[in-house]
Amino acid sequence: MTVGLPPPFDLKSIGVGDVLVTEGLKGAQLFAEGKHFWMPAYPFSPVETLGAGDSFASSFVAARILGKEKVDAL
Repeated sequence: MTVGLPPPFDLKSIGVGDVLVTEGLKGAQLFAEGKHFWMPAYPFSPVETLGAGDSFASSFVAARILGKEKVDAL
């Protein structure tokens, strides 16, 4: 976490809506509408991790555009 950045639930005070946190092999978290969701990562052996977070985030956005609920997009 960046120094001086408030925890995800406090980001609403500066106008941020939902917060999606990727943690590699630990999975991903979503802070939305006052709730916390966590999804474990599928077990795998990464070859290259460059762009993994970008790919995950864009897949999340695409799923939301296609009408998936936030927790299902996670």
